[in-house]
Parts: sequence; structure tokens; C-alpha cells
Amino acid sequence: MGGGNLIKELLIKHLINYSPGYVREEMEEQPMVDNPKIRELKKQKVSRVSVLHKLKSSISRRDTQGERQDQVGRDKEKAN
Repeated sequence: MGGGNLIKELLIKHLINYSPGYVREEMEEQPMVDNPKIRELKKQKVSRVSVLHKLKSSISRRDTQGERQDQVGRDKEKAN
């Protein structure tokens, strides 16, 4: 791999065409190669986003229930 980069640099920067046994083949289209780990990482991301949403919902429910209980306690104190 490093040799290919060296040859490209020689061609572009120094206009030296040094290619013994190296045949340059221009590809019409550069094929995209999928990373096999991406599918698994996307699944993990979806799972973690779901867990995060559940945790946020749980926290907000606790906060609102706590505020309601505090308000009920204040109302009782005012009534006495």
C-alpha cells in the first residue's frame, strides 16, 4: 500500500514516472465497501437510545410525582 502512495506522489509532485512492474489502472467507478461492523453498531445505538429515553421518562415521572407530593404536603400545612 505504501508503495502505491509513493508512486502517486512521484507522479504528481515530481513528474517522475517510476513504475517497474506497477501498472496503473484507473477505475471508472470507485466501489463503496460497507464496513461489516456498522450494522452491529447501528443496532447498539438504537438499543441505547431506547434505554436512554426510558431512563429520561422515568426521571421525569419521579420528578413530577415528587412535586405533586410536595404540593399536597404544602396544601395540608396551609389547611392547618
